[in-house]
Amino acid sequence: MTGEQENKNSMYLAVKGVLNENESKWTAMPAFVNATTSFFDLTDQVQAAAMIQQGNTKGITDNKQQEEDEMIAATLKVSGAVRAYATVTGNPELKAQMKYSASALKGMRDSDLLNACQHVHDVAAEHVDGLADYLVTAETLSTLNDEVDDFRQALAAPRNAITRRSEATSRLADLFKEADGVLNDQLDALMEMYREDKPFYNQYQAARIIVDLG
Repeated sequence: MTGEQENKNSMYLAVKGVLNENESKWTAMPAFVNATTSFFDLTDQVQAAAMIQQGNTKGITDNKQQEEDEMIAATLKVSGAVRAYATVTGNPELKAQMKYSASALKGMRDSDLLNACQHVHDVAAEHVDGLADYLVTAETLSTLNDEVDDFRQALAAPRNAITRRSEATSRLADLFKEADGVLNDQLDALMEMYREDKPFYNQYQAARIIVDLG
């Protein structure tokens, strides 16, 4: 939230508190009940959007690292077996394609790493019929493919989170506008019916003041 939105949200919460404390006084007026229900729903949506906007990506980053580690482990298992197979069958070109180490893979950029692991899978799939003695089967390659897909999704997660935060920021502006409309055009007007109830009326008016919290 912006500073202005934080100040206004504090006002919303104060108004909400006053209305909750005096619920017995306005529940007999259907119009007031409807307006209050709308206002409460909007304030709840404001809180939800603010939580999304302020969320951090630590959990997403941790998950990405875990998916990367699992993909690299599965890749090295397959590439090692294929390299041994290439040595025995006298296929230096295949052997060269499988020459990966853990440090080399970990040092790659995400996109390059993804391509390298996918390449190991695709090449191994071409020779899977000869890899049974090396414990590389169609099931092994399916596991590697799943790890590659999981890492690909993990790469997209931070961008998706940023998108959600951007959407939440935009949504907040609309929610504040809607909540202001309910206050200004409905609740403020209906409060005139309670002007003679000084405690309730004065509490409401005091809560409606927006304080700059700094």
